[in-house]
Amino acid sequence: MDKDKAYLKLKELVEKYINNCEKKNRLLSVLSNKQYMPPVRGVIDDILKQSNQISKEDMDLIDDLMYFFG
Repeated sequence: MDKDKAYLKLKELVEKYINNCEKKNRLLSVLSNKQYMPPVRGVIDDILKQSNQISKEDMDLIDDLMYFFG
């Protein structure tokens, strides 16, 4: 997985699982700066705190993101 795909997938996960608008906007703002490596660990931590209904496919994606960038 490359850096750009990681940013895209993280944005999709934030849109899908973060319900708090303020937190969602903050995370999307962080993810809009692609200058650095994607902040996978922090974003995933926020997603896991916000939702306990994560699909199997998304958990697999999270595992991949953590493997490559966490």
